[in-house]
Amino acid sequence: MRSMGIAVKMATKAIPTVRAVVVDGPAALAAVVDTFEVSAPQSEVAAMLAEIAEAVASRAEGLGVNGAIIRRADKSQRPSNQEGPRVRLLTEGAITAAVRAHVPETVIRDGEHCGTLYGPDKTAMDAAARSLLAGAAREVKYDEAAGAALAALSL
Repeated sequence: MRSMGIAVKMATKAIPTVRAVVVDGPAALAAVVDTFEVSAPQSEVAAMLAEIAEAVASRAEGLGVNGAIIRRADKSQRPSNQEGPRVRLLTEGAITAAVRAHVPETVIRDGEHCGTLYGPDKTAMDAAARSLLAGAAREVKYDEAAGAALAALSL
């Protein structure tokens, strides 16, 4: 099975960067197929979201992804109504809708739920993700997306 894990990071308060990892094979033998980032700095939020979502969905379709997890940020100790978290949530929603149009097995999960899908817990999943990236000579900045990709193998 080929799966995609996606994590949204905020480069600035209003510009999201999407990091994605595509893996193939069973979890124990998973191999990295691709890693990529998408960002679209624009003043109009709707245009930015559309550009990002279309780019990620196109990549998922082109790589033949069977399942995808958008890794939602874990719950914050201090909830915030600032622009950055709102844009991140909008981005996660736009990506989910666009990818799901091509990959029906697309879900949103936080880190804890990804860890439960992967195996024992989030800590084990994150360690496996870092090991997978290191073995494939990929940057550690993709760790959250890699964890989600490993979890998506269980969808």
